[in-house]
Amino acid sequence: MLPLEDFDWQIGVIVGRSGSGKTSIAKQLFSDSYIRGFEYKSKCVLDDFPTGLETSEITRMLCSVGFASPPDWLKNYDCLSQG
Repeated sequence: MLPLEDFDWQIGVIVGRSGSGKTSIAKQLFSDSYIRGFEYKSKCVLDDFPTGLETSEITRMLCSVGFASPPDWLKNYDCLSQG
C-alpha cells in the first residue's frame, strides 16, 4: 500500500488495463465526487451517437479512448465496466 497521505500530489488520470482496479481506486479516494448513476437515452453506446455521424467517425472516437471492442459497443450500459 502506498503512503498516499505522505505526499503532496494531485491526480490527473488513473490508468490501467481493464479489470486492474481503476474504478475501485476512484471510488475509494473520491467517494464524494464519484458519479454513481447516469440516465442514458438508449440501451447501448452505439445508439447514443447522433444519427448523422459516419461509421468510421464513431469507430475512430471509440477506439481513441481505448474502447475498441465492437461487440462491447452493442452491450447494454449496465453490462459495461464503469472504469
